[in-house]
Amino acid sequence: MTDITDFDLADLAYGETLEYAIKHPVTGVATTWVWTIAGPSHPITIALNEKIEKRDREEESKFTQARIAAAKANKPEPERPLLSAHDRAKRNATDLAGRVINFTPVKLGGKLIEYSPDSVVELLSDLSKDWLFSQVFGAAYNKLGFIPNSAET
Repeated sequence: MTDITDFDLADLAYGETLEYAIKHPVTGVATTWVWTIAGPSHPITIALNEKIEKRDREEESKFTQARIAAAKANKPEPERPLLSAHDRAKRNATDLAGRVINFTPVKLGGKLIEYSPDSVVELLSDLSKDWLFSQVFGAAYNKLGFIPNSAET
């Protein structure tokens, strides 16, 4: 029986980052393309979450003000603005890209792609590679993936 005093809760804290190997979308086999993603408690993630919340509050406030103005003017209630599929993909990619700290270089059609915030957004917003967005999103938002494995099994 293990002595309870051997357990240290600090061992279960989120790691600052995660090294995630992109998997082949069909076979599921890990590739050599590795992305570094900021963890849930990383300052980058905290700042990004605050930025997204502020943007969402501002958009909701603008819509509420438009509804109030329409009601005062006896006009029909405005429709909530909708993003096109492309714009929604770009926004989601931009939000997720804020968590990506780095990735190893990769070729795309023979052209070398190196990490930059713009290259991350471009790759993640490419609707023909939505499997990539899904993998990075899954890795970034699976908080348990940021808890390092125990030294003991």
